[in-house]
Amino acid sequence: MDTIIRQAGCDVILAKLDDKRSFDRWLLPMAGGPNSSQAIKLLPALASLSTSPQIKLCQVFQPTNSIPDTTLLDKSVHFLQRRVSGKVMATPVRANSVSDGVLKCAELDNSDVIVLGASRESLLQQAIQGNIAENISRKSNCTVIMVKT
Repeated sequence: MDTIIRQAGCDVILAKLDDKRSFDRWLLPMAGGPNSSQAIKLLPALASLSTSPQIKLCQVFQPTNSIPDTTLLDKSVHFLQRRVSGKVMATPVRANSVSDGVLKCAELDNSDVIVLGASRESLLQQAIQGNIAENISRKSNCTVIMVKT
């Protein structure tokens, strides 16, 4: 998977399907990069797989931050509300690990699908904490769709 994401010369969407094949509760972790931006743009088309999608956007912040800057979440909610017929909400998540924060959010919300922008971490960062998108995909019990532009 990592080779495809890194070496493809075009936009890529990879999906790991779960057994349930339910597409009602969507989770989109936000990081602000071009891949998560592309995921937001694709989400209205993907969410059309459900007659009443519930979309939750989350952004993981370190527990030490006093007041999280939710500007990205607010803009993304506004963008999606005009394009999706279902419910769109956002929440800041506090966690030491981005992967753990996203997985916990998905578990608490009983998410059917997690839509991720492919990770753009440096090799050093990946060596220290692992590839965030890959960790989420491996540890999640729901469908995971990864977008790379």
